Amino acid sequence: MNNTSIVESILYTSGNDGTDINTFKKVLNLPAEEIIKIIDSLKEKYEKDESSGFQIKKYGNAFYLLSKEANTEYISKAMNYATKNPMTPAMMETLAIIAYNNPCTGAMVEKIRGVDSKNAINKLISLNLIKEAGRDTTPGCPYLYKTTQEFLNLFGIKNLSSLPKLKEGSENLIEEMDVDFFDSNRIDDEE
Repeated sequence: MNNTSIVESILYTSGNDGTDINTFKKVLNLPAEEIIKIIDSLKEKYEKDESSGFQIKKYGNAFYLLSKEANTEYISKAMNYATKNPMTPAMMETLAIIAYNNPCTGAMVEKIRGVDSKNAINKLISLNLIKEAGRDTTPGCPYLYKTTQEFLNLFGIKNLSSLPKLKEGSENLIEEMDVDFFDSNRIDDEE
């Protein structure tokens, strides 16, 4: 069997999970350099062939066979994606907060947004854009949330360090908003 055909088939069937080099090495029993050459030749083939609707992208450690970005509008119409999974402004805000504070708690999201964010968090989990990432060590051990590979794929970024930089001074947004809910709100008996 042709190794190029096998690599292409594996990429196609891996879908949203993508395929890393180690998987290809195990399946094909080839060195990484050889596999990279095959992937690069497929990438070049798809880029040159205007009649092809595919492209290969690498996000993180995995390779993905994706549709070309130029076809997005038509794919959206065909799949009616916009009506199936609308991203509300609340979901976008929540997603941005989690992406820039990876991982963070729901309380942290709510503190920054100033409103309850449980619904937005649950919808983002159902869309596989965020996932639970363990528990925080603070009292109550709240869940930590982090972005997923699906988030990176959707926004076309390789990793979180590729996110646009925050404006200067906004990195410590959470510390600047720190509120003492106990002592500062206590009424002294002496008054």
